[in-house]
Amino acid sequence: MADFINSNIKVFENSKYEVLTPNGFKDFKGLIKGKNYTLRIELETGKKIECTPEHKLFNNKGVIYAKDLMLNDIIETKDGFERVVGIDDLNEVVDVYELLQVDGDNTYYTNDIKQENCLFLDEFAFVPNNIADDFMASVYPTIVTGKTSKIIIASTPNGMNHFYHIWREAVKGENNFRPIKVNWWEVPGRDEAFKERTIKDIGIVRWNQEFLARFLGSTSTLIDSDLLERMGQMTKDPTHLSMGDLLYVYERPELDKMYIMGVDTAKGTGGDYSVIQVLKINDEHDIDHVATYRCNTIAPHDFAQVCISVSQYYNGCYMMVENNDVGGQVADSIWYEYEYDKIVNVDKKGIGVRATRKSKLAANMLMKRYLESGWLDIKDNRTVYEFGVYEEIRPDIFQAPRTEHDDCITSLLWGLYFVTTPYFDGKNMKVKTIDPKYRLDGSPDEDLPIMMSDSVDYDYDEDGFNWGTANDDGSFLPY
Repeated sequence: MADFINSNIKVFENSKYEVLTPNGFKDFKGLIKGKNYTLRIELETGKKIECTPEHKLFNNKGVIYAKDLMLNDIIETKDGFERVVGIDDLNEVVDVYELLQVDGDNTYYTNDIKQENCLFLDEFAFVPNNIADDFMASVYPTIVTGKTSKIIIASTPNGMNHFYHIWREAVKGENNFRPIKVNWWEVPGRDEAFKERTIKDIGIVRWNQEFLARFLGSTSTLIDSDLLERMGQMTKDPTHLSMGDLLYVYERPELDKMYIMGVDTAKGTGGDYSVIQVLKINDEHDIDHVATYRCNTIAPHDFAQVCISVSQYYNGCYMMVENNDVGGQVADSIWYEYEYDKIVNVDKKGIGVRATRKSKLAANMLMKRYLESGWLDIKDNRTVYEFGVYEEIRPDIFQAPRTEHDDCITSLLWGLYFVTTPYFDGKNMKVKTIDPKYRLDGSPDEDLPIMMSDSVDYDYDEDGFNWGTANDDGSFLPY
């Protein structure tokens, strides 16, 4: 059994070779190559095998891990049971291999020593997402077709990534994995004093992840880690799929309901994703996420038609189209070529909305407030996952790491930002009173809020973004 660490996993198909088993030579589907530390085990007859510590061998009582072997133990070989006379820790990372789906009972001989076919993935949460996704897509279907094949995944959490979704589905009984959690206090020698010392050394965030196995974001994510975990528990499966299974519909349109689309466009070359997020606005402080479209191979011109189609489906709703880069092509195509006038224009230099450092920070802060206040719910798994890696990489700049995507978030934040524009007239205008702890006794009248007339003209800042009403002196009043 190969115990792979972290990354560099490769899969090779096989249709040419056979492997020796207790029932003769048998076919096997392929070979997995990874890296890990190894042990060298020598038997009394001179047979040797180099394997990982988690490698499964057979003794007279059944299966035993290589790391649990002791001198003078016996293990099964092609020639019967033989005694272990040497165990050496090689103390270096080398290439290790695992056969995929050996015909028969899934046992075979390596250097005449019997072993069981089983795949062990160590700290799988720390494998880069692109490698993990490719691995599971190519290897998992092959392994599960075997009657006795096994995959063991062991890891501490590392955010709400691929490992989080495998674990969550296992807990809900939606996949074939069996969830097993080992709590820190179940390990001998660990008590409250150990807990206090460890938290002091590594901090509460790392403690929650490493010892409480909590699926948290980092300390620099836009959304608080506790809220991220709650959001992950509230996601749902779509009611149906459309547009080649690229449109996830979580709620069908309702008559007389107001919808808004947030649109972020990519080049369609297999990298970043073109994404549509559809929101239902019940009122200013009650917004439901109802649909997500996501594709990284659709051309901008075709994506413009998808945007129109989704808008028409949701009661001819308006859309907030980010017009940076190729997004401008999509906005222009919708507006001029198809003469579809459902784009909210808040950029004096073009059609749609322009993302600047200032405007995007404001949109991010608005989204943070809505999520933390419970005014916006997110049903899409992928969107919640992206929030787990959406971090402040520089002061006031939030984005995903280079190996991740954040297109679901950028489209979502522009859709939500619609409620701040003068085009949204469904605000809750009920007068509110501030919390007493923020009230200043004896405040002068001139410090009271000023109500602005709806008849004022709106203007734009130096970035071309509409922030409020313009005074005669060129300054801005918030709306």
